[in-house]
Amino acid sequence: MEEKKTVKERFEEFKFWAKQKSNEAYNFCVEHKETLIVLIPVIVSGSIELIKIAARSKNNKEDRYLKENYIYDRSCGHYYELKRQPKSSEWRLIDQRKAEGELLGDILQDMRILK
Repeated sequence: MEEKKTVKERFEEFKFWAKQKSNEAYNFCVEHKETLIVLIPVIVSGSIELIKIAARSKNNKEDRYLKENYIYDRSCGHYYELKRQPKSSEWRLIDQRKAEGELLGDILQDMRILK
């Protein structure tokens, strides 16, 4: 049966393993300097592009979520949370009633679109 190691013993093993890996990485870098000089800029620029793409995708998803689930009323500066997106015919009715002077919140409440 295997004895349980103390935290100190596990930490010492981890330090030994980390030191060994760092020495291997250092030796690799020393032996392959020419290759790394070419590859590092390519890898860094590629990583930056991937990060930009991921950030842009996240922002697009957030924008899409907001557009699908909320309507902004410019007259009072308020966002209304929706159960669903209004249909085209409902948008026409909303525009007509807004032109008559009704508040967007009241219109959406009457149409039972608000959450």
